[in-house]
Amino acid sequence: FKVHVVGDLEIGGCVEDAEIDVEGNVLIKKGFIGRGKGLIKTTGNLTVKYVHGQNIMCGGNVVAGGEIMHSHVRASGNVIANSRKGVIMGGRIEAECNVETTTLGSTSYTPTEVTVGIDFKLLDRLKEINEELKKVKENQDKVKKALYNISVLKTKMKGQLSAEQQTLMERLQETSRYYPKYQSELEQEA
Repeated sequence: FKVHVVGDLEIGGCVEDAEIDVEGNVLIKKGFIGRGKGLIKTTGNLTVKYVHGQNIMCGGNVVAGGEIMHSHVRASGNVIANSRKGVIMGGRIEAECNVETTTLGSTSYTPTEVTVGIDFKLLDRLKEINEELKKVKENQDKVKKALYNISVLKTKMKGQLSAEQQTLMERLQETSRYYPKYQSELEQEA
């Protein structure tokens, strides 16, 4: 089930494995539960009674009246589960500001990852740069192999390449000079 709302959204019951995209605030009077296929994406705040096994991307604060369990929550503000029944257990919580809870983790050693004070836009850009650097390295290796192969061919043909082969060799040489500069720019930005 998918919902897109411009404005605020109030849900009187539970949400199960749905995709909700809201340009405003979200209020869920009961819980957000499922098997990790659901996503609530909001530009504003999210208030929910409890979250079990779901994904949340929030432009403001996430306030849970009870527990946040085995979920991935990313908030540009705070993540708050500090009521009497407030528990954050399992999953991954990421907040640009604060995480407040009554109980964090569990005595059964359920992996609970909490990250606070990180700029997600910068983190996402860093991830993009690292992926691009990986592609650059792979492409550099391909260009080197292609240049080697065409050089071997040129030697076998005693320096007489066809016009297409000569053009290909020039393009490969130009590309091999471009990649180190591009790689350096990416590394400086990282």
